[in-house]
Formats: sequence, C-alpha cells, structure tokens
Amino acid sequence: MLHLQFVEPDEIALPSVVVAEILKGRSKFALKAEPNQLPSAHKLLFQTQKVLNKFKVEIFVEQCLSVMEKLKRKHKSKKRHADMLIAATAISGNHILVSYSQ
Repeated sequence: MLHLQFVEPDEIALPSVVVAEILKGRSKFALKAEPNQLPSAHKLLFQTQKVLNKFKVEIFVEQCLSVMEKLKRKHKSKKRHADMLIAATAISGNHILVSYSQ
C-alpha cells in the first residue's frame, strides 16, 4: 500500500481534469449556496484553490488524445468521460495513478 506521506511532494501531480472537476464543484457550490452558506462557500473555494496550487499539474495535451481514443474504443461508453481523460493523462505520461473511493 502506498502511503502518500512517504512520497516527496514534487513527485505528486494532479491531472488537469481533476483540478477542473474540483474547482467546478466548489464554484457551483459558491454560486448556488443558500444565503447563510455563501460566506463559507466562497472561503472554501479559495482555500481549495490555495491547496491545489501546491501540486504540480499534468495537463491533458495532444499526446493524450491517441491514448484517449484507444481507451474509448476498448471500453465503449462504460466509463465516465472524465475518468477516460484522467486515465489517458496517466498512461501517456507513464505515471502511476492513485485513486481513492469510499
């Protein structure tokens, strides 16, 4: 089992699509929060942005496109589009992908 506390921070990168998903969720909450939640929603948005800025980001580039097409053909529509983007980024850059689910 990989423990991230034993990995140097400069060895950890986030796929740009993950950053986009996180910011999309935080932005949506900041825009649609109930009035009593607005201050904390906006504070959380900018706290999240500060945390994300600590990480290196692997941007989805042209090289990822061919990998993406192969993944789409292999898996048809069984996977979410964002998951395919993440996988293509990891595969094309020869990165180790670490995921978490509850």
